Amino acid sequence: MFVASNSRWLWPLSAVFTLAVSLIAVDASAHARWLPDGTTPGRNNNANIKSGPCGVARTNTPAVFKAGETITLQWESTIHHQGYFRIAFSPAGDAGFDQHVLLDNIQEFDNRYTGEYSAQVTLPDEPCDDCTLQMIQVMLDRTPPTNYYSCADIQLVADAASDSMPPAPVSNFEEARGLPDLRVSWINPREDFAGVVVLHTATSSGSFEDAPSSGTAYQQGDVIGGSRVVYVGGAQAADLSAIASGDQLRVYAFDMAYNYSAAASLSVKPSAAELAEPPLVTLIPEQLGQPSASMVYAADGLLLVQANVVAGQSNGDIFTQWSVGPSLQTFVAEEAFQVTLDPVNHADEDVQLEIVVTDSLHPPNVVSQSFDFRVHPGSYYQYRVVLMQQGQVVSTINANNGPAQARIMFTGETPSDVASWRVSWQHDIPNATEEPLALSFTPTASASFSVSAQVFTPTAPAGPEEAITVKVSKPVKLGALSGGIAMLLPLLLLVQLWLRRRVRLQGAA
Repeated sequence: MFVASNSRWLWPLSAVFTLAVSLIAVDASAHARWLPDGTTPGRNNNANIKSGPCGVARTNTPAVFKAGETITLQWESTIHHQGYFRIAFSPAGDAGFDQHVLLDNIQEFDNRYTGEYSAQVTLPDEPCDDCTLQMIQVMLDRTPPTNYYSCADIQLVADAASDSMPPAPVSNFEEARGLPDLRVSWINPREDFAGVVVLHTATSSGSFEDAPSSGTAYQQGDVIGGSRVVYVGGAQAADLSAIASGDQLRVYAFDMAYNYSAAASLSVKPSAAELAEPPLVTLIPEQLGQPSASMVYAADGLLLVQANVVAGQSNGDIFTQWSVGPSLQTFVAEEAFQVTLDPVNHADEDVQLEIVVTDSLHPPNVVSQSFDFRVHPGSYYQYRVVLMQQGQVVSTINANNGPAQARIMFTGETPSDVASWRVSWQHDIPNATEEPLALSFTPTASASFSVSAQVFTPTAPAGPEEAITVKVSKPVKLGALSGGIAMLLPLLLLVQLWLRRRVRLQGAA
């Protein structure tokens, strides 16, 4: 009869063997078996063996213990039945189990629990080379009752305190399953073997020279120098956690005297996530009315920034997250691979735009790309006000040369949508006509006028004001001068005749 005390099950003190049963939740898919990674692994991993006493032949890799040693047994129930477990011992040839029952009537829990059980037993004190531990799941909810069997091969050896010869090292030490759910496997030596110690050394701490000391027994979690013991037992595989790529694992076989073999070691390989190439991200800014967005202008309308993301063959779903600051903090529109910003009210301010790209299959592959820019006042397209007459740029208007214009002239590139641009004119020229990009007038006399202009793009407010002084001159025409001279000729002749007559009269006198 078991008694519950502090979540443990205790065998009566009068029994030859001591017992403590505990429960650990795990996922499984069969009935009952010795735990594959426990101290006494079964002959195979089959949990559905209904033929006794063991159902399969003995193996060549028994777990080795000292005769009379107290060990912890571990097994698992994967499908609940109303019944109990029995653990028995055979000294040789899978015979004598009923005569050597170690633990009996270990009740299955009544909450339909499936999971791991453990129990401490003190093994017989007689050495044996061909002994076996048998675990039976007795099902009382079947008529007649039926059993599931699982057998673990063991070897009991005499106390070898004087033994100083270590066992052979394990072989075939390798990663059976890579990171992040690392599982390593190896093959134990066949002779003078009691178990293995797996030592973990992180690349950031410890030394690859750390090793267990002869004569010392270790438990999982013990620290040796800067290294950590991550597994102790007789199995030939172990699932390990908190291991990073580049870390080193070393396996040491030991015998009953805790003599440790030479190490079998491996360097942990990077995970698939670490090996996968991160997505390639390129930001492509574009502003309306502007052929290149290497500079952003307040007067050139909305700024469109597209993210060109090229994922590798091993990438999964791509997720993006945009952010912007410090002065411009909101988007006009935001999509997964495109955002729209309005820089109109942020002239002379710095803006940082960033996108963070995450790959669903490989979370470590997080890529960020940024576009930092300063918002320049005005427009990319620079302009000035010029005076034009007879198709030429002039500095002064000649009233004698007909109609003239004050016109907007672009100093660099001309916008492709220039036909939709408009100008606000301020002037004092009488009878002037305002056109989209020009102010037309007909000069009539010498004068001086003031003209200023502000240009409006189709999508932004006015650019900077440009001013010019219009000077109009009216030179005398050559034809009018020659006509006046012709009218004076008769008078000049009369004056000439009068002067000659006067000279003669003065001579006669």
